This record gives sequence, structure tokens and C-alpha cells, in this order.
Amino acid sequence: MKIYSSYHQMSKEYFDNWTKRYEKVTPSYDAHPREDYHLISSKYPIFVVADGVTLKRNAEGDYPVPSGAFEVAKLFCEAVIAEAEARYDSFGDATNDSSKILEEIFVIGNQKVKEYNDAQGRTPETIDYREFDLFSTTTAFVLIKDRKIYWWSLCDSGVSIFESDSFGQDTQIFQSPEAWPTEVEQISATGSSELSDTEFNKLKKRLFRNNVNDHGERAGYGVASGESNARVYLNSGCIESEKDLTIFVYTDGYEDYVKLPEFINIFSEWSGGVESIEVQVNKFMEEKGRENIKFARERSLIAVKVD
Repeated sequence: MKIYSSYHQMSKEYFDNWTKRYEKVTPSYDAHPREDYHLISSKYPIFVVADGVTLKRNAEGDYPVPSGAFEVAKLFCEAVIAEAEARYDSFGDATNDSSKILEEIFVIGNQKVKEYNDAQGRTPETIDYREFDLFSTTTAFVLIKDRKIYWWSLCDSGVSIFESDSFGQDTQIFQSPEAWPTEVEQISATGSSELSDTEFNKLKKRLFRNNVNDHGERAGYGVASGESNARVYLNSGCIESEKDLTIFVYTDGYEDYVKLPEFINIFSEWSGGVESIEVQVNKFMEEKGRENIKFARERSLIAVKVD
């Protein structure tokens, strides 16, 4: 098994372009904190990424510093890895339901997010859904045992799996579900020419974040915010294959990369080691970032070659 991991902050060019969409003022690039986090178990092949959800800037255009979004992403990953390590032997046991175990591990991480929010005085009763809101995070997870890949995804962090022996020939065997399967229509229904961007954002989160209908079914979008309904939005499963596989676990800044054969092909040859992979990845990202600013978003990736 070979493992490569990467974190990159958003570029200044992307930051300057992105911030202009929301406010008349543009805060300093240096003041924008890290919000992604990823963690790899030192005991077992267990991997998790998290992307803390950016809160809107205040009236002066400042971000919350230090970043509570980063803190909950970090706390979530740490809790998930610790619990997954403790439960590792349970995976694959015929007497246990792996999907239930995955959900239970996720709930442990989500509880850590709740504890952090509670300690900051951020509760459903006190938040305003914009400047003072719940800190939350998206996430993707993989645990490998006996040629089985147990996974989850939530919101726009994802898992993508390819056959390793024939990259470039449409060999993707799995892609975690899209972030917004049916929510787009529901969210767009809140639009109004009389609503400002600020009002629209607050309404969207108030109505749809971790919302469920009277039957306990999804009726919005999900993030790990400490709210118990977040588990309803967890996509999870198990992939089994005798073929050699390459697995990508990533935050949304990498979602455009894993769709490109020329990026995936970088991981077809590990003979030069992780250092060689990193050189090629960095070179590729620099070139793509110059071509299209969307490739310069904050991004985290864990790539795993299983052979």
C-alpha cells in the first residue's frame, strides 16, 4: 500500500476573485485562515478529510480568526480516527453491520463538533445563521480491511476509486454521490428579487441545513455541525474488489482534479516514490491554476494505492 497526502491553501488570485462576490470590502489574504484538515491513522489504513465551512464575514469584512471552521474540522478528524481505530476489528465481522458502525463513528465526530459549538455559545437558540452561526464541516472517509473499502462522504467532500492497472481508459469504478442530489431545486425556491445575498444565505441555512421532513427524510443539505440530523445525510457503503485500486479521498478543492485523466495518470507510476508524485502534482496544479482559477481553491487530498 502506498499513500500520498497533500494540502494547499487557496491562491491569492482565487482569494481576491472569490471575496469580491460578497462584500464591497476585500480583507487581507494573509488574514484568511486555513479551514481544511486531513488525518491518516498510524495504526491502520484509515483516512479522513474535512473541510470547515466558511462563515460569512462581518460588516467590516473580517473573517473569524482563529477559525472555528478549522478547529471543528481538526477535532472531527481526530475523533473519527481514534474511534475508527478502536472499532477496526469490528469491520468485516459477520455479526456486525458495517454501515451502522460507520454511522456510529461519524456520530462521535459530530458530537465533538457540537461540544465545540456549545463551548463557543453557538447553539440553535443563539445563532443568527450568518456572522454568528454553527461551525461545521464536510467530510470524506475511507477504511480498508481485507480488500474491502468502507467509505463515507458528506456534502462536497468525496471519494473516488480507480483501477490502478489501466489508468486513462475510463477505469473509474466508484464515485461518491453528488453533494446536492435534490436540494438544488429546493434551495433555488427560496430565491426572491427582494432578498439580498445576506438574507438569502441566512434563509437557505435556516430552512435546509440538516433539515428533515416529517418522515425523517432528507429535505435540504447536510454538514457535520453538531446537529443530530447530520447523520441522515451521510452517504456510506463498502466496495470490494480483487483488482489493484487507487483511492482518492478529498475536499471539494480537488473535485475538479479527480475528473481529469491527466491528473489521475500521475498516480499510475509510484516507482519514484512519494517525492516524485508530489513534484508532479505540484507542477500540474501550478499549470491548471494558471489556466483556470477554480483549480486554485483550498484543497486536501489523500491518495492510496492498494495492491
